Amino acid sequence: MVPMIAGLSALIPNGRLWAQVDKHGKQHWLTMTDSQIKQPLSTSYKYSHVAKHLNKKVLVIMNRYTASSGEMAIIALKQNPNCQIVGTESAGFTSANNLVSLKKDNWAAIITYASLYSPAAIHGRHHFNNEPLQPDVWTTQVPIANPTSWAQQPLDKGFLQELQTAAAS
Repeated sequence: MVPMIAGLSALIPNGRLWAQVDKHGKQHWLTMTDSQIKQPLSTSYKYSHVAKHLNKKVLVIMNRYTASSGEMAIIALKQNPNCQIVGTESAGFTSANNLVSLKKDNWAAIITYASLYSPAAIHGRHHFNNEPLQPDVWTTQVPIANPTSWAQQPLDKGFLQELQTAAAS
């Protein structure tokens, strides 16, 4: 997720993007500077400085196939007050997880260890724990009518009309 956020850094303000909140309520913040993303309980990620374009209107298309890293990128983008989410709710993989190796038969488990707190409200909410993100503008059409493969698919024509209406507002 961090390289995705770095790639979107021109549209995301510097500062706190979200906190991982453990079961004791302790917050560990993911923060962004002009050339670095500092991850909670992990190493920092350095990237090339890019000029910020925070005055641009940003429309993010989301649906039930938007999951995990995509959801966290949207939480980061929502720190920009000019960002609007358009579409339907996300998959709901909004938590911090760890991979735990199990000794029996070389198995591993993915364990949720923290929920997420966003400084900017997303559809009126700040706290997420494996719950879908809700769009700012709901559409009746889904972005892609028949997703048959992981390959890039054209946007549904009905959705495009709704997107144009949202962009005009």
